[in-house]
Amino acid sequence: MTMFLKLLLYQLKTLNGVRDSASKLIQLIKEQRISDLKKANSLSLTSVLNAEKETSHLVMMKSITRYNILKFKMKLSYSAFVGNVIFKELFLT
Repeated sequence: MTMFLKLLLYQLKTLNGVRDSASKLIQLIKEQRISDLKKANSLSLTSVLNAEKETSHLVMMKSITRYNILKFKMKLSYSAFVGNVIFKELFLT
């Protein structure tokens, strides 16, 4: 399931389920990294390509982490619902 989620996020470039919702953020971070490389006088084609890949990977991994946290919260909510208890009671038992 996690691999399928990663595939969807990477192919759709999404943060919230809408196609290309992460594109603007990736572009903004990439431009910042390129400007930092220009200031350091180490701008090259490979560094630009690496900046783009690293930025995309960083944004997608954060998005995957958010989805995993959401999945965990849903499991907790369901467990509390089935046991007819609140979250505090769920953790104390």
